[in-house]
Amino acid sequence: MKLQKGFILLAMVFFLGNFIASTQAQPGSAQEALQQYVADLQKNPGDNALREKIIKLVLTMSSLPQAPKDVIRHEGAAEFAFKNAKTAVDFADAAKEYEDALLLAPWLAQDYFNCGVAYEKAEKFDAAVRNFNLYLTVAPDAKDANDVLKRIGGLEYAANKVAKESSPEVVAAKKENEYDVWLKNLDGARFISSPTEQGSIGHEHDPAYVVYYINGDEVSWGWIYGWPVDFKTASIGQMHFNDQSMSQKIRNKQFQVPQPSFLNDRRPCVATISDDGQFLSEQCHGEGVPRIYTRIK
Repeated sequence: MKLQKGFILLAMVFFLGNFIASTQAQPGSAQEALQQYVADLQKNPGDNALREKIIKLVLTMSSLPQAPKDVIRHEGAAEFAFKNAKTAVDFADAAKEYEDALLLAPWLAQDYFNCGVAYEKAEKFDAAVRNFNLYLTVAPDAKDANDVLKRIGGLEYAANKVAKESSPEVVAAKKENEYDVWLKNLDGARFISSPTEQGSIGHEHDPAYVVYYINGDEVSWGWIYGWPVDFKTASIGQMHFNDQSMSQKIRNKQFQVPQPSFLNDRRPCVATISDDGQFLSEQCHGEGVPRIYTRIK
């Protein structure tokens, strides 16, 4: 009987020893695993599955691991950049500092929140959503959880809107509309050259000006004579284009320049109207410097 009691006592001591050893070993093994996970994350910062694995491991610990001192330096840089930010790029720089801090300590809830705010200010909505979600992963019982969820909903809406507006179809439609507005603002415009010495019968002693004038999406060309002259109302001596037509279509802000019949040189020339619609440049093959025509207001 005494032998049986001794055996039971020995078994209890053995079991208790193993239990204590196992409970003491868990923090050590968890800490080792955490260190390895963090090292792996630093090699691959975009591995969100690993990041969440780190967070879940930390949540099983009795207390948060101590963050490296360099985390504080990155937090200080982020706070300074955010406080003094004037542009979206400045806010993105602040977010990058928080990202660097979170690579060293991926379990800091407040840094995820602050990083999300910085990305929101930088108008990088997808990155903001990612960090706010990680904040809720680290702090699922946060008092502001509902407010953060609403914030995430708004940011997802903004991100979807940006994606739609940047789709090829929308971009193409926007460019087409901008071109239509640009062309409409050109209607009735006259582009005048600097005076030339060339005259015609009845205008031998008057300066001559080459003029391009716009009617809808068509351009015509001719001459204006006289001194002084009101370019807005002066009559235009109309000329034919190369194909004997009286006008040509403007396509992509350009058109083929006519070569008068009295010129033997048949060099191809192209005219381009500026984006602001205030100038027309005429470039002929073989000529280095284009001729510039100014729009008459």
